Amino acid sequence: MRRRPASGRYDIDTNDETGVEAGAKDARDTHLRNADFFNVEEFPTIEFESTKVVDLGAGKLEISGDLTLHGVTKSVTATGEYIGASSGPQFGTVVGFEAKFVLHRRDFGMTYAVELLGTEVTVLVSIEARKR
Repeated sequence: MRRRPASGRYDIDTNDETGVEAGAKDARDTHLRNADFFNVEEFPTIEFESTKVVDLGAGKLEISGDLTLHGVTKSVTATGEYIGASSGPQFGTVVGFEAKFVLHRRDFGMTYAVELLGTEVTVLVSIEARKR
């Protein structure tokens, strides 16, 4: 997560406003930003540094590295997949990738309501890259 320069808000957006009153549309995202979950004031970034990438063939990768979340660093392995590419005069060549891995909130010191919400979280990272 990083601050958005224009609004000063952190990049947590669940994009789920179904059945939420107009004045409370940001209530879930605000709760996720506070100390119960991500505590973005104290830990404003989530960082990943790859240590190994293995080509599994057929556009799939195994990506291992160190994930720092909530002030704790743990080794994780993600399965990555090449989604596709497109070229055009306006943006040049653009490629897409997705990576997926599971983490346990408790491993990163996030213990709010684990009995109710559980500890296992599936993380999906979507990347679109443009060649310069």
